[in-house]
Amino acid sequence: MAKCRGAMTDREASAATSRTSYGTLPLAYTPADQRALILRLAWPAILEMVLHMFVWIVDTAMVGRLGAAALSAVGLGGQVCWTVMWFIGSMSTGITVTVAQSLGAQQPRTAARQATTGLALSLAGSLVVMALLIPCAPWVFRAARAEPPVPELGIAYMRILTLAAPFMLFMMAGNAILRAGGDTRTPLLVTALTNALNVVGDYVLIFGKLGLPALGVEGAAWAAFGGHVVGAAVLASVLQGGRVAQVINLRARPSMAHARDLLRLSLPAGLEGLLMDGARTVSMFLIARLGTVPFAAHQVTAAAESLSFMPGHGFAVAATVLMGQYQGAGEQELGRRATWQAAALAAGIMAAIASSFLLFPTALVSMFTPDRAVVTIAARCLRIAGLMQPLIGVLGVLSGSLRGAGDTRTPMLISSVVSWAVRLPLVYLVVMTHPTLTAVWWAILCQEVARAAATTWVFVRRYRPR
Repeated sequence: MAKCRGAMTDREASAATSRTSYGTLPLAYTPADQRALILRLAWPAILEMVLHMFVWIVDTAMVGRLGAAALSAVGLGGQVCWTVMWFIGSMSTGITVTVAQSLGAQQPRTAARQATTGLALSLAGSLVVMALLIPCAPWVFRAARAEPPVPELGIAYMRILTLAAPFMLFMMAGNAILRAGGDTRTPLLVTALTNALNVVGDYVLIFGKLGLPALGVEGAAWAAFGGHVVGAAVLASVLQGGRVAQVINLRARPSMAHARDLLRLSLPAGLEGLLMDGARTVSMFLIARLGTVPFAAHQVTAAAESLSFMPGHGFAVAATVLMGQYQGAGEQELGRRATWQAAALAAGIMAAIASSFLLFPTALVSMFTPDRAVVTIAARCLRIAGLMQPLIGVLGVLSGSLRGAGDTRTPMLISSVVSWAVRLPLVYLVVMTHPTLTAVWWAILCQEVARAAATTWVFVRRYRPR
């Protein structure tokens, strides 16, 4: 097919739209068909993100009932754990891109070997996570100069959560395979089960219900562990017999050549997450110096802000999968059009959700903690967070589209440079000269403006209308 098409008859458009790749995604040419395809891919990913955010919110709300020290321990320990796990789990980016492009080019055997290679690399990476995090947990809290009893609580939380790494990373890789084939519903259902078990486990183990002892912060970590063990088992079963499994044979042998391709694409995505989360973690060390109450308010604000991330994530997933399959099919112009449609949808929905941050900040942050001092500070910060949400939506979609086209380096460079050259210096300056949490959030807003502007400039220059 030609990369750019002129006017088409209704019959030609219908025929083109009905043609499917091995990934079962139609090559939609009309704006209406593209919107329908975007929404078909995005809404399960959005709901999946809703579930992820919901379990994080529930964790924060339940742990928040234990006090500011427990919130700080889970916040700092969880941040470090997820920084490392998302770096190793970035293998899922390479899996999605390579498998989607192979399916778009109608090469299912290649897609199968890419998928199994990605699973093997992800599981091997989980051993690295455990070897790194379990012995290093005490250092994290020493470096943050956390006040007692935060270190004691946080070390135990980190070590238990790290034991779940093999199951978490397997789920990241398995879900990436399904999404690359156009199946965003199955990851949603598996995530729903995992998070339901996590929430029930939180209630039972944190507070000591059903005759079990109250484990407090450790109970939150064990709940996450149990939920992911069951979720990984269910996903393994699905991968052997689902719709995408009919195309992608997961009994294919892993390949060293594909391992190199996956690492080439995944390493920049992993470095992006590592450097961004690293900057965020260093920022948290700086924010911790403001005191336990401001640090707890920062955690509450971040949890409340996550309510707006969900649409952006879903449309970013859609943009990555579509650009990947369109790229493989030689239809880059269709990928460009779909990207802008997804960006507009993400920005509009996130702006609507974020309006509640401006109108009802106190009510939202009060869901996470009854501490009035924490609520007062977090409400001010949430208003600032509301201003950046549409930008984050556009940024996520454009970055996802670049990755789907096989360019994982540009998003990494933009995010890394801005995080370390804008965010960290501003946060440091604020903490040293104007030590208030609201000033920190103004610095974070400056970071997101810079990232969105740079990413938009790159995408517009690279993908001009034809």
